[in-house]
Amino acid sequence: MSKRLDLLNITVGGREKMNDLEFGKTLEDKFLSAPFEDNGWYCALETLAAETGSSRAQLLAIGGPTELSFNCVTDMPSPTWEQEFLEIDGCNPRVNWRIASSSAPLVVVGEESYAQNRALLRSTLYDDFASHYDMMNGCQTVLHSEAESLFGLATLRTRADGPTSEANRAVFARAAPAALSAIRLQYALEQEAAKLAAGALDAMKAIAFIGDAHGRIRACTGAAERYLEASGGLRLRRDNLLAVQREAHARLQRGIAAAIAPDGSGRVAAFWMVDPHDTRRGQLCEIFALPRKPWSFGRDPRFIVIVRGSGQHGANERRLLRELLGLTAAEAEVAMAMAEGTSRERIANARGTSLGTVNAQLKSIFVKADVTREAELTALLNKLFR
Repeated sequence: MSKRLDLLNITVGGREKMNDLEFGKTLEDKFLSAPFEDNGWYCALETLAAETGSSRAQLLAIGGPTELSFNCVTDMPSPTWEQEFLEIDGCNPRVNWRIASSSAPLVVVGEESYAQNRALLRSTLYDDFASHYDMMNGCQTVLHSEAESLFGLATLRTRADGPTSEANRAVFARAAPAALSAIRLQYALEQEAAKLAAGALDAMKAIAFIGDAHGRIRACTGAAERYLEASGGLRLRRDNLLAVQREAHARLQRGIAAAIAPDGSGRVAAFWMVDPHDTRRGQLCEIFALPRKPWSFGRDPRFIVIVRGSGQHGANERRLLRELLGLTAAEAEVAMAMAEGTSRERIANARGTSLGTVNAQLKSIFVKADVTREAELTALLNKLFR
């Protein structure tokens, strides 16, 4: 049975911890400063491993039986260990006796609980994995849990380290509340970062939605809230952004997936949605991947979805033509005028140029758009914008 440990007057490595004030000047402070330092979590875990006489320490976040959101282990000998962990379904409590041993928050469990759960499991996959990486011993605690997700802290001990002692567990138990406070602090900072990003975009009156590493919307601008209230082309359901039109929805989801992928950067998608209130006009939807931060728990801003209102459609459409087809600014204006049914003569008069100049521009446009006639160009642009 797991039990809470008496944290008072424990001797560790021959050095008596006199009181809680004396304890934590190194280890506790390391955890509390972790959210503010680039390598903060790794440094805190290294200190935890050293203070408990363990070869390694671990902080992980599991978002369900198969989702590993965050996993930091110190001094693992192979760069492929995490991929191997996922391949054996290591997040599954029916495979991993460490996960199966999870107890109530801040209750410390160790080898005794591991042995009990190993006897109940039919799979030996995690046994082989833990034995290969020499980490059969150790202790752990759940720091925070909700629904199917949890944050866990652990020490991983080698054969040479031996089983966890009561003194080791006492140090570990004292460190756990500081680790929990640091997790809560980082969550708050990541959530605040999304709000700050929304606030900055508010100043530009942008229709913008800010999302996290899981594809969920964490903040949006005031203009975006008004856009949702007016039933624009997007909807927000349980923090998930959805598009009204089927094709637009598929493009939106592909764009968000690309933005939160490990190699996502810059603008990853742009497409047009029909304005639900005026099918003759469009809305440009752009998705941008934001720079990744080290040691993120996945709540920090990872992508922004920006909608350009239909009132801005002319400039947006010309810009998109320049990007998609490689048109010059003048060619984009001529192409738009042609798609709206304007004759070559009227285009020339409106632009203050000769008919020959417009013909030359259209010839270049046809080549770049891979069409041969005005009707094909008009059909292409209508498909893009309407």
